[in-house]
Amino acid sequence: MKKLHYIIPTLFLLLATASCEKMIEFDIDEVNPMVVVASQNEVDSTAYVRLTYSRFFLDHHDFRVIDNANIQLYVNGTAFNGSPTFDGNRYLLGYKPQPGDTMSISIDVPGYETVTAGTRVPQRPTISNPQVQVQPSDDNYYPYVEVRIDLTDDGETENYYSVTVYEDARWLYIQYTTDMAGDTIADTTNNGWSYQPIWCEMNDVVINPNTDVTAVLDDDSDTRDIFFFTDENINGRTHSIPLRFRVYGTNRTDTTVTSSAYYIDHEEHSYYLQVVSYNRDTYRYLRTAQAASDENNDLSIFSEPTQVYSNINNGIGIFGAKSSKVIKLDIPDIEMPSWYYKQKQNNKK
Repeated sequence: MKKLHYIIPTLFLLLATASCEKMIEFDIDEVNPMVVVASQNEVDSTAYVRLTYSRFFLDHHDFRVIDNANIQLYVNGTAFNGSPTFDGNRYLLGYKPQPGDTMSISIDVPGYETVTAGTRVPQRPTISNPQVQVQPSDDNYYPYVEVRIDLTDDGETENYYSVTVYEDARWLYIQYTTDMAGDTIADTTNNGWSYQPIWCEMNDVVINPNTDVTAVLDDDSDTRDIFFFTDENINGRTHSIPLRFRVYGTNRTDTTVTSSAYYIDHEEHSYYLQVVSYNRDTYRYLRTAQAASDENNDLSIFSEPTQVYSNINNGIGIFGAKSSKVIKLDIPDIEMPSWYYKQKQNNKK
């Protein structure tokens, strides 16, 4: 009876626990694929369209590229007589957009309704008076470069901008070895290169990025590698935009070899500032697309779904346009902290 005394309560506990479980049905409706258009065209670059089929959100296969479409491009209301060419990934339309153009496309994919879209090519941004100053670090770290650029806004139109600083860095790597005679020789050489946006600071109370699209496209800090803003607070005026970034390398040649080592023999760093002007379609697409991407964290997945902006009829995606100006920043010789050069010497030992 003792065993029965323990078994009966245990059975009741198991039954009670089982009764707490509740099966919840999760119905997922799969939809038929749609034509997806990806096209962000830039002034003086060949216009293009990338076409794929949409996919179910739980699928993990690559997007299927559409390679059998018939495309007609219209420029300023007139059919462009060039023939699109497919390069295995996208259709090159054979036309280089110019500021002020209106562009539209008609896309026929077998089995689908005709897809159409239109957009306007914005004017190039008006920038002037670049000012560059090197500031030594106040924390014995890498020095700062402070930049100011004047942006003149056209008050007759709504304008959308971004500002980015790019670093063009090149290195010559050399592997030094010792031969049987004890002499140091250069065994191999390899050229390294990168061109990429770098992280900057922008502290501007007029075009504060934290109150505009930048906070959505990146995070809520004032440091990022691309700053987006509208002309809402600078409409029709010239505004001086401040930027600051650290320099992590210097143009320097070092050919002294004291022992076997693998190190940078020569490095070059150049910096470029790019200001981009977007049309409304591209701006809204970028803003909502990144907002949707940012929802994939923490409990924000339970928020209302973001409706990503699209200007495509009978499909989804973006047919947009932008124009830009790039200037090379004239940065004077930079003196790095003393530990930087000591580190260089240590790398050769």
